[in-house]
Amino acid sequence: MIPKRPKPWRSAAYLAFVRIFACLKCSAPPPSEAHHILRGDTRRGQYRAGDDETVPLCRKCHSELHDRVGDEEAFFGFIDYRKRAAELLKEWKS
Repeated sequence: MIPKRPKPWRSAAYLAFVRIFACLKCSAPPPSEAHHILRGDTRRGQYRAGDDETVPLCRKCHSELHDRVGDEEAFFGFIDYRKRAAELLKEWKS
């Protein structure tokens, strides 16, 4: 039996904070959309991360990622999006 995943952290206030930043991909000015980093689980497929693992993307880039590319690593290229998500969370908590 596969154990259940813990419930992801959710915070509307934190998502509003993420949206005040420029797009991480193209630097379009805010407001942005909060993109939830996808998590892979080989047994159960991909799932959306908690709100603590989000980065700002403009509508165009967010749509491109989900509709056309799908592969976060390829989409972000050399941008360390996981590190940026951690930095945003740290900034919000301070």
